[in-house]
Amino acid sequence: MELRLVGHVKAQPNELVLWNEVAAVGSVTLVHGSGHFAVQSLPGAPFTATVKGNLVTVTPRSHGAGSLRIEDICVSGELLDIPVKVTNIHSLSIYGPQFVEVDSEVEITVDAVDESGVSFTRDHGALSNVVLESTSTVVHVSKMSGTKFRLRGIKIGGSSLKASSPSASGRTLVSRVHAIQVFSPLLLLPNTITLIPESVFQLEVAGGPQPTPQIVFALNNTNIATVEPNGLISSKALGYTTITGSVNIASTHATQSTVILRVVSLAGIRAIPSTQSTESGARVCIRVNGPQSTVEFSVPSEYSSRISVSKAGILKAKTLPGSAAVVARRTDLPGNETSVIPVTVAAVNSLDVVLLTSIVPTPSTHLLHFPVGMKIDLEVIFRDSWGRRLSAVSSPIVVQPAIRLCFWEDYPKLVTNADEAHFVFPVVISPNETTCSHSPKRGCTSVQLDALTAFRAPFECAVAFTTSKIGPATNILSAKAVFVPKIFSYACVVERQEAGYVRVAVVEAPPMELTITAKFLGNSQVSNAVGVSAFHFAMRVVESEVQLSDVDRVSAILSVIVPSYQVRHVTVVGCPGDIVSVFDARSPASSTPAANKFFNVKLNVKAAALWSDLSEKCALTVENTVTGQSVRVPVRIRIVGQAAKQVYKALDSNGFFDFALIFLQHYSWIIPSLMWICALGVISIAGYWFVRRRVWEREGIFNDTTTLKSPSTSMLSNPSVSMQSSPSQRLLIELVFERVICGCRQFSRSDEGDSAESLAE
Repeated sequence: MELRLVGHVKAQPNELVLWNEVAAVGSVTLVHGSGHFAVQSLPGAPFTATVKGNLVTVTPRSHGAGSLRIEDICVSGELLDIPVKVTNIHSLSIYGPQFVEVDSEVEITVDAVDESGVSFTRDHGALSNVVLESTSTVVHVSKMSGTKFRLRGIKIGGSSLKASSPSASGRTLVSRVHAIQVFSPLLLLPNTITLIPESVFQLEVAGGPQPTPQIVFALNNTNIATVEPNGLISSKALGYTTITGSVNIASTHATQSTVILRVVSLAGIRAIPSTQSTESGARVCIRVNGPQSTVEFSVPSEYSSRISVSKAGILKAKTLPGSAAVVARRTDLPGNETSVIPVTVAAVNSLDVVLLTSIVPTPSTHLLHFPVGMKIDLEVIFRDSWGRRLSAVSSPIVVQPAIRLCFWEDYPKLVTNADEAHFVFPVVISPNETTCSHSPKRGCTSVQLDALTAFRAPFECAVAFTTSKIGPATNILSAKAVFVPKIFSYACVVERQEAGYVRVAVVEAPPMELTITAKFLGNSQVSNAVGVSAFHFAMRVVESEVQLSDVDRVSAILSVIVPSYQVRHVTVVGCPGDIVSVFDARSPASSTPAANKFFNVKLNVKAAALWSDLSEKCALTVENTVTGQSVRVPVRIRIVGQAAKQVYKALDSNGFFDFALIFLQHYSWIIPSLMWICALGVISIAGYWFVRRRVWEREGIFNDTTTLKSPSTSMLSNPSVSMQSSPSQRLLIELVFERVICGCRQFSRSDEGDSAESLAE
């Protein structure tokens, strides 16, 4: 009898999540046990299962969840339950690193998950049509298989990945955004470190992921020195060692860099200063010389396709870019001391030109020309795509002289002589006859670009009419060669001629063809740049402003001088709020003889009174659709009060009496004062006559009645004409006085009730 001891059966994986499709087959591997297993049937389970050896195959039937029970036939009571869930795909999930080094590749996997975020078993082709997209060009994504992709870092930057795939139900499955960062390689500086025993040195870390994670340092000889996690080196004993710093992200290697550490004994130092005397506080450069050694250079075989090195240490790059290394071994010391020098082979991406010759012009003027025979030194600096300066290049430096001038293809095709209008014709100084492309300046600051405007352009500009009956174009337009910072280029700027402008008959002027020419200065062989554009005379508005009033100037005429073929293309846009209305009008009798287009501007009194704030800012816009010209004409609006308006019209048309009535109608508060003045005047006159008749003529002045008697007084004292002796005359005066007082009171009451009606009567 043979007895075999086995462990409890286990399942790998210990649970299944299947897509609700017949093709989505799941499998479970059974470990340990007797090797003889059976599947117990579970009624109502959303799946079917078969077992063959130690492999269980599970096929989904419907949506739901259940337990797959495995029985070990040879072991009594040995049962294993495996949870199985059959569901639909809820979304996609992207698995992969979040950091990748430039020029390196990583693997990205896309998986399907249910609503709980649990991954499905991927033994089916449900995601064969999945697509992985990147939001930027810093990475390149290529497909390896159904759900596996290869991602390569192209340049430094950040990007986002998003996966999508059509589902069986017709909807599109998408994933959450997966962020990824492309970083430059980790670099430890300096490449070679020389220390004496019992000294410290701080390594400089450049590149790597940002923010920089924990760097792990490793030494091939820990007896020489130790390195702290922050990069602080502490030397211990004499010798050589390499220090390798690496960054591991998500338990995978990301990037590393290696430097060489030499720990030597201090035998002596020779310092050579740059000068023997200096001022207090000044800086002096000191060069330290050490002993010369014999070094042998070589290139490892894995880097021989990229670089080669001679015995004299001359390094030469080949056509294949990438990283490499040079091994330097000292032959004059025992111990086979070796150093590794990292080398990067890269293509030239850009270059800088630096002026080495010091030129100090006169402060009052700019240096426009070099003296004859003067030489200047220029340094050309080559840089790679990361902006690093290359130590050596194989590209030749070619200086090409200018061959021709040409304009950009999109220069202005229409020119006018409107005020404050200027037209820019960019000029390219081309070194060949085939292309005329503009290369924008790189790395220039705004201050540097503005400084170029003070220097004279190497060419001059001119304008001329192809055929003209109105004289030369220089009477109307001016052209100058300047540097325009906004377009990073020299240009010919054409604008209205201000100095010596000659007036022409604008109405009779036809459309003309204008030729713009850029000519290189001096007697050079550089061909000219020639451009042709259409020229149209600009319109001119005669009135500088329009004045309107609701009293005496409700409308006004706006006159425009424009070429006759442009008359129907001139329009006027009124003010907001319909404050004014603009209509075409005929030529008035008092118009300017040169004007040939007229508009009647009429004031809308109600709108102007309602929108007083818009009335203050009212302006007409005269537009010409042929030239694109737009002229703004301000409108001055004066709204007079209703009372003042009626007074003005009454005084102007009806006379002084109507003027007085309207004045009293609108200013009734002054009537009581006028009534009292009238009453006091009548009382004063009556008092005067009373004193004269009763006192002065009876007694005389100072009791002398003879001096007052005269022919006139004697006649007044006669009983036939004396007011004192005639009761009828005295009664008449009293009646007149009473009638005046009553008339004033009646006038006051009628004004308070219905003053306008009584005054009209």
